[in-house]
Amino acid sequence: NEPHLTEQMRTTQCIQTPLMMAVGRGNLRMARLLLEAGATVNAQYQLMMMSGPPHCHNVTALSVAVLFSDVELIELLLRHGANPQVQCTRES
Repeated sequence: NEPHLTEQMRTTQCIQTPLMMAVGRGNLRMARLLLEAGATVNAQYQLMMMSGPPHCHNVTALSVAVLFSDVELIELLLRHGANPQVQCTRES
């Protein structure tokens, strides 16, 4: 069961890092392990929706954690150097 995922999120196309996938699934333990192993905390990707809202650019693990209001993951990512200044942008 993946409570963080919505149906719309399950029908998107994007290339994500393992860290982004762990954060998107709310998996704090896996995110911690990946960061301790040297995962790139500020990697960015483009989220392309199959239908619905426009594509999003500059999506990071931190922006996903913020989307879900997951305070533990937000704190973990920030401790590991996540850049809170990176802004997700949408195509219009």
